[in-house]
Amino acid sequence: MQKKIYMKLGFPEIWNVSGCQSINSLYSKAERTGIYLLEFPDGSYYVGQARNIVRRFAEHRRNFGEISGFSFMQVAPDLLNKTERDCIGALEHKCSLRNILFVSSPVCNSNLDSVVSPDQQIQWLSTFRQQATSRVRTENNELRRKYVARFQRLEADEAFARLSLPVMQKYVRYCILEPYRTEISFWGCSCLPKCNNPNVQIHSRINIYWQEVLYVGINIFLRTPVYGFYVTKSKLTQKDIARFQKECLTFELYDIAHQHGGVDQCHLCVYTLTDALWLLNDPAFLRASKTFNLSNMRKGTLVYSRCHCMDLADCLLS
Repeated sequence: MQKKIYMKLGFPEIWNVSGCQSINSLYSKAERTGIYLLEFPDGSYYVGQARNIVRRFAEHRRNFGEISGFSFMQVAPDLLNKTERDCIGALEHKCSLRNILFVSSPVCNSNLDSVVSPDQQIQWLSTFRQQATSRVRTENNELRRKYVARFQRLEADEAFARLSLPVMQKYVRYCILEPYRTEISFWGCSCLPKCNNPNVQIHSRINIYWQEVLYVGINIFLRTPVYGFYVTKSKLTQKDIARFQKECLTFELYDIAHQHGGVDQCHLCVYTLTDALWLLNDPAFLRASKTFNLSNMRKGTLVYSRCHCMDLADCLLS
């Protein structure tokens, strides 16, 4: 990475610290809070924050092994989170980052590779509508029993079958990698989860890793549907957004990012079944959705697997 890229963010020039076990002599106790940049022999980097950079460097030295380069800038404690996120966002597409939190596309090896090979992942990402190659699922009787009553309430709501289910089925079919093989381990669907908006009843959320990627529900008072999608922002051009706005009369775009999904994301909302199904037929939308979902799958297994509703998944995968 060219030094002007990271120095523009405020980092001093990277020092060669090969073989260095400690940086205790470099910083006084009053100078140890800030953001650091590590460089590794393979050309990858890591950005992090520290209240005590001397202790943090020693921890990374033990965990990562050889560290070839190091840079550190002092940052006020109340600005650590924002500065760390800004630095990761600025460097993510300029170099190979080892970070997982805040990044959109982690470069590390993934548990997903043992379930779906990297070649299959690439092929799926580059294909417009690739069907699942396997229909073998993992059964979990405990999860099935846990949400039986809640699913029965959801099933009794005619708006679910009419407005939410068609969108969820299509989404799982085209936007989730090998949904039968990755169910529970890498993606899950909740049933009647809580919602902070008292005017909205969420029928279900689909989550990957820590990240919500789809929610479907209904406005309780208007009895109109609500659909929300999280996708990779950089995969959508201004022409794509303009086309969405033209074709989907209820389309709304929000520049909202959940930290675990990385900074390269946006939140798309529509409020009719026709608009939601139109998006799921659009190649640009599918590319942005699949890219976002795969990057989150590669970060780790599903954190919310305990919330997965097997009966609802039966409907989505049927």
